[in-house]
Amino acid sequence: IRFLKEHGMPLGELEDESLIKVLLVLSDAHTRRALEEAGGGEFKIEIAASGFEAGIQIESIEPDCVIIDCASDPIEAVRIAESANRMPALIDSSLIALIGSDFNLSDAQRSVFSDVYRHCTTCVALADRIRNLYRGSKSYRG
Repeated sequence: IRFLKEHGMPLGELEDESLIKVLLVLSDAHTRRALEEAGGGEFKIEIAASGFEAGIQIESIEPDCVIIDCASDPIEAVRIAESANRMPALIDSSLIALIGSDFNLSDAQRSVFSDVYRHCTTCVALADRIRNLYRGSKSYRG
């Protein structure tokens, strides 16, 4: 895939394999749009509205990165993260928490995430972090 990209060759069916798969959990459409723009076409973003839906998505798409929005329900977000950490499909994936500007996670809650970002952080910074985490994984293809 890297060779094809470097030489401007069409990827065809490999196109999806070249994208960083991101799962947004408990998030809104605004965050998705902002992350898509910041991703510059490098991300394939899916959304899960609940922990149950996140579990199904994780098993089916095996995302490279899972971003859980803790703003609306931090307790549920941490539960989802704890469950996700036990899933074999996420062994090489990153788990990122998005928190509100008026909320802090305890050290124990932070420990279930690879990274924690505040909602006020630009999506450009978040997109850069996702790229860096993904490039460090053994599944990096681009």
